Amino acid sequence: MKKRTKKIMSLLLAGAMVVSLAGCGKSGGSDSSKDSDSKGSGVAEITFWDMPWGPAEYQNVAEKLVDQFNEEHKDTIKVKYQSIPWDGCFNAFNVAIESGADLDVSTGSAYQPHQFAEMDEILPMDDVVKAFEEEGKLDDFVDGSLDQFQMDGQQVAMPWNIDPKGIYYNKEMLDAAGLTAPTTWDEFYDCCKALTKDGVYGLALAGNNPWQLEALMFDNGGSYIDEDKQANFDTPQTKEALEFLRKLKDVCAPGSAGYKRDEAVKLFMQEKAAFIVMSADFSVEIKNQSDEFYDKCEVLEPLTSPEGIQRGMMGMNGIMGYKQTKHPEEVKTFIKWWIENSDVLWEEGQMGPFPSRKSQMELSSIADNKFKQVFAESIIPVGVPLNFPHKGAFPAVNVIEGEELGAEASSTVLGTDTPIDEITSTINDKIQTILEANE
Repeated sequence: MKKRTKKIMSLLLAGAMVVSLAGCGKSGGSDSSKDSDSKGSGVAEITFWDMPWGPAEYQNVAEKLVDQFNEEHKDTIKVKYQSIPWDGCFNAFNVAIESGADLDVSTGSAYQPHQFAEMDEILPMDDVVKAFEEEGKLDDFVDGSLDQFQMDGQQVAMPWNIDPKGIYYNKEMLDAAGLTAPTTWDEFYDCCKALTKDGVYGLALAGNNPWQLEALMFDNGGSYIDEDKQANFDTPQTKEALEFLRKLKDVCAPGSAGYKRDEAVKLFMQEKAAFIVMSADFSVEIKNQSDEFYDKCEVLEPLTSPEGIQRGMMGMNGIMGYKQTKHPEEVKTFIKWWIENSDVLWEEGQMGPFPSRKSQMELSSIADNKFKQVFAESIIPVGVPLNFPHKGAFPAVNVIEGEELGAEASSTVLGTDTPIDEITSTINDKIQTILEANE
């Protein structure tokens, strides 16, 4: 292995137990092997790892879509589908690449392809881009989404979905208290404070989730890095966001510093909290809760921060191929087909994030969802990725995200009395170490 690869791998796995592939929670799909390749059947078998982009229905529909592809390409390509849970996936992908396990193509988190491209493990998608361009379909991709997956002059993945974050709220709870939807940080706190009483809280907050902090930080002009790829966490804007997050302890349930996503969601769903910061896919969970609950809830437009900024946060997730595949051309064929035939994943599979193609924004599952309309009209246009304000993604951001530094800062702010300056300095040093190790 190259020295550079070893350095990146050690960073990725530092402080974490490397799980085996058998223990990383893979589910779904068949257990068939690639024996048919070696037996000369003429059918290329490729393994597809897919993340759970929606509820249980998503996996069922995705498996059927793979079956459709296999039927249409039965004489040349057979795809084996595997659903990979988010929990533990960061290490699972690294182990698969390190060990040469069956992994040809996958969906994945926003910076995953950049990480593996730096390790020279990603199959370039330039041919797929060219094919879309020749068919006159390249402009259908959401603006900036293709550029996000450019690295060193190569397309390291194809845009697959867009996942913005926003503040959901129970409008009925606000109406009952005579409150209107807040538009600024101060109004947001005052609204939460007024609702916090009798076992009900203004905000459902998961301290072990970075989204609340990141929403505040980016909204206030803060960031993890600057334009020159240097650590930028130790700034007045980020400190102000952390101070406000600490203030929000007053309007959250006791123990929120240690809450994970599901615990915060439970509070909101049980109407024990009025606000919650979640991604676009949460709209599906609300809709599945009940029609009555769906009617009660809304999504806020981005709050105006003390810096006078309105900014949203969003990820752009990709679908990628790996150089270890024995069948690179078949992988490219599958990726293009998957992108072009994916409508059913939103229409029937209840896929949460937004599609990466503009034409798909007219799908009924998006156009008829009131939450997604707010995301589309007010949040995505001002949304920024974690690498903001640097132009374009790069591998170290995947490590920053994977090391969960935002969650570390959030839980420390909420669960301890550690001075804000000390927290930002500690996180800033960790970010800079990651950046320097990946130069």
